[in-house]
Amino acid sequence: IYYGLCQSEKAYLAECGRLKIKSPPQFVSDGANATTHTFYNEGKTISMVCMPHDKAKIKAQIAALLVHEAAHIWQKNEQDMHMTATEDEFEAYSIQCISQELMLAYRPKLF
Repeated sequence: IYYGLCQSEKAYLAECGRLKIKSPPQFVSDGANATTHTFYNEGKTISMVCMPHDKAKIKAQIAALLVHEAAHIWQKNEQDMHMTATEDEFEAYSIQCISQELMLAYRPKLF
């Protein structure tokens, strides 16, 4: 699974264009602070976390949102691999790794 972070609608639409995704869904779902979209392209699973930069949020709120979205990425990965029951520690490390990469992508100097 491939995943990344888009912090603006412009970046999201550009990435969707690069991946030849026709009619991409809304950047961030109504009422949400972030949204994860999953696409299938040339046999690859691609998840895009869409979360606009928000100066009003404190670091803990940003981190919590990114961990929440990382959990969605992991859940999609489990579904795609037809996993029924992953080991708790493996799941925790996987979400930790995805979260860390998203946090570094969000704003390297923030964390």
